[in-house]
Formats: sequence, structure tokens, C-alpha cells
Amino acid sequence: MWQCCTSLMGQKTREVLDYGTAPISSYRTEYSGYGEGNFERQAMLTNDREMQLVEREDENHGWCGCCNCCGCSAMVCRILGYACSCIGMLVVIYLIALLIIILGVSNDFQLWALQAPSNPIVQMLLPPVEFAESLACGQTQKLAAMQQKHGYNYAHAGMIWLGAASDIEDAVLSPQKRTFNLGEHPLIDQHMPVVSEGRNVFLLALSDSGAGGGTAHEAFRNCFINRILGDAMKQRLEDPVANGLIDQLVADYKSMPHAVSTDEFWTSGDGGLTKFVIQFLHYVCFGIDPTDESAFTSLNEWYVGQTPLTYYLWPIGHLYGSYSALIDKVAEIYEQSPALANFQVEEQYDSMTKRELAVLCTTIFRLAGVQGFKQTASIVLGAWKLAGQAVYPQSPDAAQFDQLAVLDQLDLSDSADDNQILSYILECTRLDSPVSVTHRVLETEYTGEFGSKAYTFPAGTKVAIPLAMGNVDEALWNNQGGAGAYMFDMNRPLLHDKYMSFNSIGTQSGGRECPGRWLSQKLLIKLVKAIGMARRA
Repeated sequence: MWQCCTSLMGQKTREVLDYGTAPISSYRTEYSGYGEGNFERQAMLTNDREMQLVEREDENHGWCGCCNCCGCSAMVCRILGYACSCIGMLVVIYLIALLIIILGVSNDFQLWALQAPSNPIVQMLLPPVEFAESLACGQTQKLAAMQQKHGYNYAHAGMIWLGAASDIEDAVLSPQKRTFNLGEHPLIDQHMPVVSEGRNVFLLALSDSGAGGGTAHEAFRNCFINRILGDAMKQRLEDPVANGLIDQLVADYKSMPHAVSTDEFWTSGDGGLTKFVIQFLHYVCFGIDPTDESAFTSLNEWYVGQTPLTYYLWPIGHLYGSYSALIDKVAEIYEQSPALANFQVEEQYDSMTKRELAVLCTTIFRLAGVQGFKQTASIVLGAWKLAGQAVYPQSPDAAQFDQLAVLDQLDLSDSADDNQILSYILECTRLDSPVSVTHRVLETEYTGEFGSKAYTFPAGTKVAIPLAMGNVDEALWNNQGGAGAYMFDMNRPLLHDKYMSFNSIGTQSGGRECPGRWLSQKLLIKLVKAIGMARRA
């Protein structure tokens, strides 16, 4: 009997140690006839052992005692902390690598990178380098410094640069393959004028037919010229409303500070040059009444200041709110304007619609029309001085040249030779090109000399065309008589024949000359006369 009790008690004790599920009270009832005191002590020992096992379970499984969630959480936190540290270290290494490239080995890195665009390292490092360098490299003084350092050919801002006047001339006079770039700046293609019809109508990104681009560029360009810059525009250019706007500009010049480029005449959106350019171009090109406050409220919102311009630039255009509603509003103003009142779709223009032309105009006038003409007029009318070693380190003249000293001596009478005034305009904008860089894309593989070594670049590589450097290439201008390339000489030989700032060589073009050239030159001659006479008064 005792052996049986002992055996049975040991069995039940083992069951308790093995996490038996029956409560202690049931053990006492079941074994009350077999020495309750002895069993109570055994049960207490068993209960203590059970608690110890549970405590061990607590240590292993976490505070809840039933799973390992807290231990796992701690482990996950440790893993995440380690991962964050690794990621942070990689980001630091990445940023250091970018700084080393931009500040130290940019040219060498990009000469290698542009030969292997599909390399993962290139795809990771080149885009931020391209963006950072594109912010300033189009400035004339930056171009001059780069060319002095590297020679005619180098790599910068994700492009190869071919800066000899002969290379620029070949590029400008040849059919060009294009992509979404504004000169050296990469653009956001989703922000370009693509309307419901689904066609890209942005002229600067359309390739020529001779470079695999079809007929769209030529057709859309001709539609823009004939509809916006045609006979009606030429008539409005000479009418009393246009002359009244010029008179108002002269009055603003007299009443507003204008000695330096930061003065009110050059910078204000409520008067002076900016207001004039917006009103004048929209009147002569579209026939929009300058007194139409409703229209010009929207137009001024789109054309005054630089912020709307950044909407197109990659990647910073993503950081600003959408301008699509404002662009639609401006496009509607254009659609309702006299210039497009009788618009008809024609096959010769690749069936371009009124909406497509209107949306194209919002981009062309924002990037080139208003912006470009204001810049050109500022140069010609003396908002800042020209050339000198501050711009061109190779210049023999340390001081910059004051073009107003020449303007004040020009013959501005009614019988004056407009061609002489035009020479003054061309020479000012030769030394400070308002359009400093344009671009093309390699159609086929290209091999060229960069420094002392030959490099081969694949089709699809972007090529910068630095018009500003062609305008001052000593190999061209110093061998033609007259003053040196970096000096002001409005009577220099070949000025009219080799001038490049309108994306042409003189009057020769490969089909991509600025479509507003004629209007720009005519209006600048009028302004030189009007402001020049005001200065003498």
C-alpha cells in the first residue's frame, strides 16, 4: 500500500512538475487518505517549483509569460538601430562622395560616367551632380572659368561641352536631336505642355526631322510664328497703343531708380521694365488690351518673378505647388485673345489645335519670351556693365565696359541708321549672351579629344552648345581685325555674320533660330532710341 501511495504520489508530483493542469485542492481531495500532511508539504514544494518554472518562463518569454514578444521587440529594436546606423553611415559616405566629385574630380568623373550611363554607380551619383552643377554653370563667367581650366572640351552638369566656335557652328547649322533640357538645365517632362491630345508640343524638346524627330517641330514652330508673330503682330507693333506703352516705360525710367540692376526700374513688377515687357508682348503678339485688369492679374501671377520658372526645372519643380490651374487660366486667356479668335486646324501645321498652341505659348513666353527679352533689354539698356576680367579671366581689360557711354553717343534721330543701332545691340549681347547655352543629343557614337586623351561617348549623350563661348572665341574673333574678342567694338568685322546668341550663325540657321528674333531686334531698336533720348534730355 505505501509503495503504491508513494508511487502514486511521485507520479502526481511529476505531473505537477510537468505542468499538470489540475489545481492543488484536487490533489488534497484525491490523496486525503494517504497522509495529508506529507502531501501538503510535497504540494507546497511542487507549487514553489511551479512558480520557479514560471519565473524562468518569464525570463525567457517576456513580461507576459506566455510568449517571447518583449524579447523579440528588444531584438527588433537592436536590429533597426543597427540598420539605421548603417544607413546613416552610407548616406554620409554618399554625400562625401558627391562633394569630392563636385569639388575635386568632376570633369574626370563625368568623362568616365558619360561613357557608361547604365553603370549602377553612375546612375546613383550622376543625377545629383548634374543638378547641382546645372544651377550655375550657364552663367557666362562660369563658362569662361571652366573653359580656361579645361580647354574647349570638358564634361560638366551631366553633359559633354564642345566650346570651339567651329564646333558650335557645326551644331547650330545641323539637324538636332533633343530631350527635355533648357540649355544645361534638366526639365521635368511631366510639367511640359502636353495637353489632352497627348502630344508633346514643347518646341525645345522636339527633335528635328533630320535627326529622327518627324515633322512636329517644324510644323508647330511654323504655326507659332504665323499665328502669333505674323502680320497682325507687325501692325500692332507700330500702332498708338504700342507707342503709348513705350512712352510709359520712358516715364518710369525717368521717375524710378535705375543706376544698378537691383534698382526698382529693373526689378519691380508694378512698373518699369518687367511690367512693360509683359504688357507689350501680350498686346503686340496676342492683341490683349493692356488695360484688361482681369487678364493681367493672371498674366502677372505667371510672369512676374522667378518662382514660376522653377516649376519646370528638375528636381526643384517638384518642391513647389502645382501651377497647372494657373497655366490653364493663362492658356484660356490666349485662346480667347484676338490672335487666336479665328484659329483653324490645318494639316500644314500637323493639325495643331488651338489648345495646343495656347499651352505651348504659356511655356515659350515664360521660359524665353518674357524672361529672355527682359534679360536682353537689361543688357542693352545698361542694367550692368560688360566683360572685363570679372567675367572673362583672359580679358586684357581688368575693368568692365560701360556700354551706356556708347549708347549716349549713338545717332538716335529719326533719320538714324537702324543698322548701326542694331550693331550696338549685337555687340552688347555678344559680350553678354542672354541665351548662353543650348543643347543637343548625340545620334551616334562620338569620339573626341578631352584634354590630352580621346574619349568615346554613346548615342544618347547630352551635348552642351555654349553659344556665349562661341561669341568670344579668340580663334574666331581675334583673326578678323578690330578689337580683341573680349573688348567692345560694335564695328568689328563679321559681327552680323558670326553672331550666335539667337541660336544661329548670323542669319544662318539649322531650323532652331529663336522665332522671336525679328520682334526682339525691332523692339530693342525702339527702346534704345526712346531711353537714349530720355537720357540726353
